[in-house]
Amino acid sequence: MYVGYRVGRIEKDSLSVADLTSATGCKSGTVAARLSELTDMGFVERVGRGEYRLTTLGVKFFFDEVLPKIKSEGEIGVERG
Repeated sequence: MYVGYRVGRIEKDSLSVADLTSATGCKSGTVAARLSELTDMGFVERVGRGEYRLTTLGVKFFFDEVLPKIKSEGEIGVERG
């Protein structure tokens, strides 16, 4: 969300449950449950009815923890669209 917005890949810095369901192929209930967990952890915040965005903590976690693992697995550069 945030990264895509900052690099001009998406028009807004938030995504809806429907956007995430479509992008991941997961059921909306599953997406909603994970968003609830991520909100409780402080990684995402609800910014409107059904709209969520990464927090500063979420961005930091992504760059510090997730991205290095993706790079080490050789999956960097693979785009989902």
